[in-house]
Amino acid sequence: QDSAYVNLADWQGTGQDLKSDSLDVTFAAAGDFHLAAPSDTDVDLVYPKVPGVDTDIDGDARPNPSFAFAGADEGSETTAYPDYDIDEDFADDSDVVNWRSENEGWTSAAHADTVLRLTDSGWTFDARRTVKAMPNSFYKATARIKTGSFDTATSQFLYFGVDGLSAEPYQVSCISEDEFTTFTVVGYAENDEGSLYIFGQGASGADTVWVDEYTFENNFVPGANKISTVAEARQVPDGELVATQGIVTANTIGAPIFMQDENAGIALYDWDFIDDGVVEEGDEILVIGEADSYGGLKEISYTNEKYHVISKGNEVEPILITVPDLESRDYQGMLVMIEDIDTVAGEFAWPDAGSDATIPVMDADSNEFNLRIDKDGEMDGAAPPEKWPLILVGVVGEFFDGPQVLPRYMEDFITNYAPGPFTLLNPVHEDTITSLDDPAFADINIGTETIKTLFFNWTESIDPDEGDEVSYEVFINPEG
Repeated sequence: QDSAYVNLADWQGTGQDLKSDSLDVTFAAAGDFHLAAPSDTDVDLVYPKVPGVDTDIDGDARPNPSFAFAGADEGSETTAYPDYDIDEDFADDSDVVNWRSENEGWTSAAHADTVLRLTDSGWTFDARRTVKAMPNSFYKATARIKTGSFDTATSQFLYFGVDGLSAEPYQVSCISEDEFTTFTVVGYAENDEGSLYIFGQGASGADTVWVDEYTFENNFVPGANKISTVAEARQVPDGELVATQGIVTANTIGAPIFMQDENAGIALYDWDFIDDGVVEEGDEILVIGEADSYGGLKEISYTNEKYHVISKGNEVEPILITVPDLESRDYQGMLVMIEDIDTVAGEFAWPDAGSDATIPVMDADSNEFNLRIDKDGEMDGAAPPEKWPLILVGVVGEFFDGPQVLPRYMEDFITNYAPGPFTLLNPVHEDTITSLDDPAFADINIGTETIKTLFFNWTESIDPDEGDEVSYEVFINPEG
């Protein structure tokens, strides 16, 4: 405030408008701010497109899905739009010059028989090339790779991925000894420039990677421009594009599968996505699709190949809820645990192999809900649980007539209850004893000596299903 700046660079020196540009523009006439030559074909006026703004002030189309001319008027030369896409098959050696190494040059690139040959003579393998993307969009990268000598030690690894476009890289393991395999990465671009890379650790001798072809597709899903939390994704109207990420909690019950983050869950419905076998329980995934609902269940559909496995082996602990909590729909799509579940007299019918079943069950207060066993899972035809009541674990679904709980496998029927809690009676829990004269001590005569003795009394821990060995633990802190 109250400061004069000579130019934009001077203003940007204060940390303001760091991504703004100052350019000379030719307009049609005084007071007519339509672009005129040469500005109407000036590539320097082309910027990433604002999502959803598909026409200019005159209603003329902004036809490129990724880029548009700055200002209210769209330019007249569509070939001025940048093309960040790459589709390289190494028919010649023209792309080799684009590859570099960031391990002090130990990884070299050469063209050999219509493939890119990457060779490394050190421990660290690193080959990469610059890629560009429209910020706040998704990209897809693929590479057909064959490796040599990356399977001789457990310490070896190799990744194909993209970094620099976002705070964290998106990558996949790409070891494929002696045969070409296509690897795919789907990621989100926060920045406009990064690196496509093949990086890892080889053996002490020469390691070789061959790349038969690779692609990079900018703005892979036009119209998708952010990664939402699962709770936000649940609020997206049906039919609109949505992207979110979370951990897969159920993939063994047919369709749909389920994923969740810390606060919400959602179903994923696409048979190609489910059947390809890549996504497993415990996978953290990024997924892009179309918001959808079926029978009251909020889903993401038409995911197809628009997903990426970020990490594997993640554990999700079920949330302890009550049967009335199901009616809130706050836990739809999440992994939950409900205690004291029993059958409803005369209505328990476990499905035969190849059959579905919706089984009414209830809690200790006779609150009923439906237990769902799907024939596309692994429990139809299995022996049903023999011991009721039990603890039930499952994902919360929905099907027209109300909420359902879908166990994933027989281990989700927990028939062995843990023993209940106990209460210290003497001394009282968290009491502080500061003197041997404290009433908690009693004098015990042993022979000719009197011994100060601290006695403990506690309530009994009740084992609901009996048969467990119960151990009691009491901790005494000498520091008080």
